[in-house]
Amino acid sequence: MEERSMKFSLLVTGIFLLGLLVLTAILKPSRSSSSEAIATAEPPPQIQAVTPVVANAASRHPMLPPPSRNLVPVPAPVQPGEAVPSVPEEKTTQQVLTNCSLKPDSGNDGDTITVGTRSGQYRFSLYFVDVPDLSVESFQQMQAHSAYFGNLSEQDMRTVASEAEAYVTSVLSHRTFDVVTRWERAPEESHLQVITSRGFVMIEGKEGAMVNLASLLVERGLATVCQSKESLPDGTPPAEYLERLQALEKSAMIAKRGAWRFSPSVTMTSAQVRPATYQTR
Repeated sequence: MEERSMKFSLLVTGIFLLGLLVLTAILKPSRSSSSEAIATAEPPPQIQAVTPVVANAASRHPMLPPPSRNLVPVPAPVQPGEAVPSVPEEKTTQQVLTNCSLKPDSGNDGDTITVGTRSGQYRFSLYFVDVPDLSVESFQQMQAHSAYFGNLSEQDMRTVASEAEAYVTSVLSHRTFDVVTRWERAPEESHLQVITSRGFVMIEGKEGAMVNLASLLVERGLATVCQSKESLPDGTPPAEYLERLQALEKSAMIAKRGAWRFSPSVTMTSAQVRPATYQTR
């Protein structure tokens, strides 16, 4: 009996071990395939650090082209206390600007011009003369110019204004000249909306003598004569120069040059033109 019980226990143990072997054989391929799947799987994506970028016009709007490399530099704003380039203040003595040139400007006319100098561009209006400029003149100013030349029509005044501008341009365009100025402000700068200074425009004439552009305009009947307290660059007193202009004006009247060819009367003499009737310029 005891021997039979021991055999039964050995049989059960054997069956149990055999079952374990079978179970182990069944489970082993499944675990192997799982391990291989884990080994061949792609690693998770790495998170890259993002560097912040300052946005510009192109990054804000992809349709905008990138900024041009040929940009015009923008001047830095003027800080308080810094000097701003400008027209010099009025001086007590005359200054001579040499080797000047005429610069194209829509505001140029018979007695007001833009001048190029070594230090920049400035605008000057001539002493002692005034040329009609109907683009900016008031009705009263136009009437005064018309009456000066003997009651000219508006069309005649426009013709004179155009001729004076063309003459000044032809004289100054292909040469250098000098400007003598104290940087005195011209009253007409208010309607020109640009700083304008009084000055003498001196041109080299025959034998090297310097000629005043104002004299040339009066000699050709293209400008009215005005009073001034400014002496000429050579020291000529203003009263003496005014007499010279009156003589040139009389010659132009008699020869019917410029505006005087439209005047119904040319009997006026230099003595009849009272200096008190001249405007100051």
